[in-house]
Amino acid sequence: MEQILEYIQRIDDPDNRLIFGDFINWLMTDFPELKPEYKWNQPMFTHHGTFIIGFSVAMKHFTVAPEMRTFEHFLPQIKDLKLKHGKKTFQLQFGQNIPYDLLRALINYTLADKQNVTSFWGKRKVGE
Repeated sequence: MEQILEYIQRIDDPDNRLIFGDFINWLMTDFPELKPEYKWNQPMFTHHGTFIIGFSVAMKHFTVAPEMRTFEHFLPQIKDLKLKHGKKTFQLQFGQNIPYDLLRALINYTLADKQNVTSFWGKRKVGE
């Protein structure tokens, strides 16, 4: 967690630093079972050794990086909310409301989908 706190402190804009810090606090409060990790120069959260979700901060937004299966499942909702997105990630603009309901559903979906996954990425399950 220390590396994630250091990551937050390196955010230049104090308002964005506060917003992202509050967001990480929300995530850890709502999902205490997730393990905060710092890999590939970004904060991410795992459960039983498998990736659940990651984030990276830019000047005007932060990027949300879920597992690909999760991203594809929630893409219609991401589009409905008119969130800017790429092929695997979507952006949350600083200064706009954070769609906590979407994020909560996305994380819960990933936790259920990967409950028996033994690898960091993807869908390799116990016994496969």
